[in-house]
Amino acid sequence: MKKNRGLIRATAAGSVVAMTLVAAPALARPAQRPVWPKKATVSLGQQAVSGGAYSIPASWSKTTYTTEFRVALKDAANNSLDSETVPSTTVSWTAHTTARPGTQVHVVVTPYNGTRAGASKSSATISLKDMTPPQGTYTAKTNVYTATLTQQSLSDDAGAAGVTRTVEWGDGSSDPWGTGSTMTHTYAAQGSYRAVVHLKDAAGNTTDVPVDIVVKDSTAPSGTYSASWSDWTGTISQDVAPSDDFDGANVSATVDWADGSPTEAWTPGAATMSHDYQSKGQGRYIATVTLADSSGNSRVYQLPVLIHDDLAPVATYTVSTATRTVWARYTKVKLTQADSAGASSVDNMSPDSAVKRVVRWGDKTSTAGFAATTSLTHVYAAAGTYHPVVTLTDESGHVTKVDVDAVVVRADTAAPRVALKLPARPRNQVRKWRTLRGTASDRGVGVRMVRLQVLEKRGSYYYAYKPATGRWVKAGTRVGAAWKKAGVARLHPTARHTWAKRVAGLRRGVLTYRVDGIDRMGHTSRWLVHSQRLTR
Repeated sequence: MKKNRGLIRATAAGSVVAMTLVAAPALARPAQRPVWPKKATVSLGQQAVSGGAYSIPASWSKTTYTTEFRVALKDAANNSLDSETVPSTTVSWTAHTTARPGTQVHVVVTPYNGTRAGASKSSATISLKDMTPPQGTYTAKTNVYTATLTQQSLSDDAGAAGVTRTVEWGDGSSDPWGTGSTMTHTYAAQGSYRAVVHLKDAAGNTTDVPVDIVVKDSTAPSGTYSASWSDWTGTISQDVAPSDDFDGANVSATVDWADGSPTEAWTPGAATMSHDYQSKGQGRYIATVTLADSSGNSRVYQLPVLIHDDLAPVATYTVSTATRTVWARYTKVKLTQADSAGASSVDNMSPDSAVKRVVRWGDKTSTAGFAATTSLTHVYAAAGTYHPVVTLTDESGHVTKVDVDAVVVRADTAAPRVALKLPARPRNQVRKWRTLRGTASDRGVGVRMVRLQVLEKRGSYYYAYKPATGRWVKAGTRVGAAWKKAGVARLHPTARHTWAKRVAGLRRGVLTYRVDGIDRMGHTSRWLVHSQRLTR
């Protein structure tokens, strides 16, 4: 008997496996009588991996009494992953599965004669190989010459734990990756480098992930400089020597004296540089120190030099308040420069922004760093007479002290006075008490609010009034407990110091209400209580 030979081709895309059975020429149809087909013997060749696909050679013996084959792909637990019926004359089949690499799969072939299946099935088993390379993503950052690679992600069909990593840094050196998520490397020179992270899984699949790294000096050098002057000479001092991340102390420095003279290179190792302005004359010059590194990054320092600055700044200040009386802990005293043009209008060189200002309020407190056009406010903590002083200092160190008008501060120590305005007689009528009235005044900073509470005794029980809802609640037989249940109406007196509150649902009984006042300093008056029997 001659054997029919075919080929099973499996194509993997990720974890998807495609298998194709290609049959030999059509099998001979049996005689015209239903018989059981015989078993086909299936064998698989050695699995090979080529071009990202599974290639599985297969062959089976020619069987008699066979009209078709039913082919199934099953896993180790005999679960069907895919199946199809293939005509015996054109045997061609593609199977799909999501089985992971390493999974054992069985190709099961059952011959049929019409509806009759062969007494025995044929099968062959193979283990799916890991054909998918590992995947990873990486980013790079640099700090001077040191680069840091950070792993953002890493994955593999068989698990990321089995992936080995190696980094080629692009400068001829390489390192195996450790256990962390970062790797660092120090380059010897500036430049653009292409690092490559080599990934390899346990099955031998590899991936190369390139990462571009640029080592470049993009930071300007820095130092600290100050200027001074005397007579016709201006001097710039190097307070902190210049330095650069890449070049260290190898930084060039030049000075432009701003008087039309040629730019000077800073003398190496010199702590100061001086210049004679006599030929140019009196004035304010902005000298410039420029630092530059080998990469072309630069930083500029501008320093004013004042030659023959002979005048101190002068200005006039006033104080004002919104009220006639200044109250301790309450009234804001405002300090304003009367000359709106600023101190620069009376200083021969320093601009307004360069004049330092400090106001000492006379109570051991001070405010510094404000502009000429800024109005300052201050609240004194205690009663007394205070003498504010403003000190002006220009760039040359000339100082002017400006005395400001004295501020007399009073203390508010008294609580407000609260009075009741009773209805006209007879007072036993309910309708006359539906609105409670009174006055509240204060000799100091003024009344902030009046508080009102209302009770009514009906029979032997007290009822407490809730101003928020306009309702009465039963409060027991003790007046102390009733006051605790009563709500509080917070009233704000009018400009004429009067207040009023309408009380809803008032009935016959004994009306009792009380009021107190709170001023803006927090002083509170005693409760003023009034009772009235209402009979009609």
